[in-house]
Amino acid sequence: IMAMGLGGSYPGTTMLNINTSGNVGIGIANAGAKLHNFTQDVADVWISGYGTLAQNDWRAGHAMFVAQDNGLLISKANANNNTNRLFSLYHDAQGNAEFYMYDTSSNNKVYLNSSGDSFLNGGNVGIGTTSPDEILHVYNASAGDASVKIESKSGGDPTIYLTSQTANRQGIISFQDNGTNAGRIIYEHATDIMTF
Repeated sequence: IMAMGLGGSYPGTTMLNINTSGNVGIGIANAGAKLHNFTQDVADVWISGYGTLAQNDWRAGHAMFVAQDNGLLISKANANNNTNRLFSLYHDAQGNAEFYMYDTSSNNKVYLNSSGDSFLNGGNVGIGTTSPDEILHVYNASAGDASVKIESKSGGDPTIYLTSQTANRQGIISFQDNGTNAGRIIYEHATDIMTF
């Protein structure tokens, strides 16, 4: 079995190599995978299944182009189809970007839509913390206040809803001092009484 190389525009430069293991190298003599693309260029390094050079005039270092209503799938190796999904990047029919993230059973747990509703259903969400205790945990590691801002445009009312899908439950706002309950505001739905 012979190795093959195709030269570049400079003498002694081999730009495309197929080694004795069947690996294909672009810009590298000893390809470490079935397809190994290597360059030290910092711009215009891209793979295109669709598009033209003019689409990369914003000089991204790495780029991949997909047509509308198509996407890019990153999957588990050696897993059956429809059980192997990890990440999906999608270019929808209207030209918007969508991002999907799947759990080990290929259930879509994270979905981000650049022009629509999104959701995070993989577990608790932490802002400023890597170990959130609740569905949403906001933590400020500095000495400043941990603040949440709700702002509406002119003519709208900033609103917080405490809603239960089961009848006769309570609405509770709890105040804690270093993790210990220090006070609460409770609304009793069954008796329509507010307790402080």
